[in-house]
Amino acid sequence: MSEPKTTNSQSSGNTLPPLIVFLWISAIGWLSLGLLAGFLSALKMHATGLFSNISWLNYGTLSEVSDTAILYGFVLQSVFAGTIWVISKSNNEKPGFGHISTVGVVLWNKLLTFGCAQIFVFGTSGLKFMSLTPQALLGLLIASLFIVLPWVSRLLSSDFKNKIGQSYLLLSLLIFPMVGFPAGHFVHNAGVTGVMQNAVALWYGHLLTFTLIPIFLFGVFIYHFEHDDTISGLSRSILTGALWCFMLGGFLGGLYHGFPLGGAVNSLSVASNWFPSFGAFSVCLVLLKLKSSDEKSKSVISSFAFKWITMGSALALIINAFTQLKGMSGNLGLQPFKLGLEQFLIFGVLLTSVLFLIKNARTESLRSMGPILFLIYLGSFVCFASLAIESLIGGGMGVRMHVLALALVLAASGLQLLLLFKNLVSAFLRSLKKCCGVSESGEKTNLANA
Repeated sequence: MSEPKTTNSQSSGNTLPPLIVFLWISAIGWLSLGLLAGFLSALKMHATGLFSNISWLNYGTLSEVSDTAILYGFVLQSVFAGTIWVISKSNNEKPGFGHISTVGVVLWNKLLTFGCAQIFVFGTSGLKFMSLTPQALLGLLIASLFIVLPWVSRLLSSDFKNKIGQSYLLLSLLIFPMVGFPAGHFVHNAGVTGVMQNAVALWYGHLLTFTLIPIFLFGVFIYHFEHDDTISGLSRSILTGALWCFMLGGFLGGLYHGFPLGGAVNSLSVASNWFPSFGAFSVCLVLLKLKSSDEKSKSVISSFAFKWITMGSALALIINAFTQLKGMSGNLGLQPFKLGLEQFLIFGVLLTSVLFLIKNARTESLRSMGPILFLIYLGSFVCFASLAIESLIGGGMGVRMHVLALALVLAASGLQLLLLFKNLVSAFLRSLKKCCGVSESGEKTNLANA
């Protein structure tokens, strides 16, 4: 009786819960759509006459659809999927399509499809990440509550010794509804216009990229290794202080030097961008010192993907802090440079972490993903370098490099999406075959007993 149990547990460890699979597939699908729209918009910067006879394929529309699909479709759904997977794994749950979160996930994807279609039909507001209509944004916020609240209750009721990783993951689930409701109200309902509207949009986008992504990535690893003796004493205090750095930098930062909002507000916002860089650097020091006795944890710690994800997050935040220096940024001069950092963080770090978590969940080696990971690394670096070159020296060279970079990441994400679909179909066929086999054996047993 004990042997079949072990076999079942091992086989279940190699499969992802259906809800998590659906979230990750839809996330990478939206990433592919966003990258395609971003690739076409970057191509229009180089070949301005492209699609000139198609009014809804102008640069502004394509750019806003790309930003919307990548943030709401890929970034937020990846955060939800990764966080839910870690929590469900620790609670020995396998959330299927009957789970209450499924209502939110289905509603989320339908509303996002409707919102992107509205951008194509009615145009854009020109505000980065805030081009969705008030109704679509409110719908996404309500859908997010359906997705996250069941897992927030599990986190709050879980019994962990340190509960540092629990705090990171709790914020990963709650940052979007905490930020989305006030930002949407100020932009759409409070009569805020002009510069203030742009300031709210910058603050909103900064929180959902340069704050949410690092908190989620570090939270997954801290939660995973919280049982390790390394995370105790001084390390525990460092990780707690780092979380405060992320939150202070996120909620106070996001603006640039020269933004006409008053000297004190502007200076505080620019200075606060240094807090997350200090936090990320200190978390990296703690995570890279981990020495686990568990063999599976050891393989994770020693992997290049683990080091890349942690150090890549810290690198993006440190460089972002340097771009806020007045002598470097001038009068909004490095805004494209920050866009390159944003894409580096989303493509090079978050996309890598999604593939890493999928492989780790299925207990597979990352070596088979070598070509895909190489395309992601190369594409994210070229994205960062191309926009840095364009913001510093101009001349169109950076725009041409950016087209190539987006094409590389698009190829990688499209290939990964096909592999995920293949794995999903094969897993479904295996489960169907297993189910039929079980039913046949059950019938034979019943006949024998009769």
